[in-house]
Amino acid sequence: ASGIGKPGEKAKFDVKVNTVTIGPALEFLKTLAAFLSPGGKDGFFIHPKLAPPGIEAGFGIDLGTISIGTVSFMNVSINASCELPFDDRAAHFKVSLSRRDAPFIISAAPYGGGGFFALIGTSKGIVGFEAAFEFGAAAAFSYGPLTGQGRITLGIYVSKNEVSAQIGGYFFAGGSARIACFAVSASLLVTFIQTLGGDLEGEATFTFSFSVGLCDFEYSVGVSHTVPGGFGGGGGQAM
Repeated sequence: ASGIGKPGEKAKFDVKVNTVTIGPALEFLKTLAAFLSPGGKDGFFIHPKLAPPGIEAGFGIDLGTISIGTVSFMNVSINASCELPFDDRAAHFKVSLSRRDAPFIISAAPYGGGGFFALIGTSKGIVGFEAAFEFGAAAAFSYGPLTGQGRITLGIYVSKNEVSAQIGGYFFAGGSARIACFAVSASLLVTFIQTLGGDLEGEATFTFSFSVGLCDFEYSVGVSHTVPGGFGGGGGQAM
């Protein structure tokens, strides 16, 4: 770590963490995670943020797939994270039920829906929220050691923070399957976002992933388009 430098320089404190070990005082977290994660995938995560630039780092507990009769609950998770900007903006703290990249799904075959909800705050209190809700067709299956899920949905997205508000919609088609230590998934996500008073932005992303044990392989390709002024503007500009 490095501390205060020469007179007149800004204070700096850098810490590099190699490993994290849960000690005796937090041993109960292992028991809690095992109870809340029947086959789910939980742990630390780091996601890049492009607009505005930064990273989101946090911890999630995945509740896995829960089936009650013909009703299935999938991708239900509890998450806590910190959004760290690459500029002079304040850091944000977030708690959420599921996540934007992994929403919860409620399936009552052949129909389904889901979404996520997050509260965003700073050291001064709650400053915004982010939520999405969707409806369509979704299903989960289990055959011996093979488990999987898939869905086709339309949804709406809203968010509000200190400086702006957004509303948009999206279409998702995808699914995943797992057997023993092998897992595969593929998805197509098409979104549009209108920033109030700003531009309308659309994006389509295809993602494919394959994992064997602790090794994960992921490939994605995307295209985007921007309409200056959004619904009130004229003409478009390709990105």
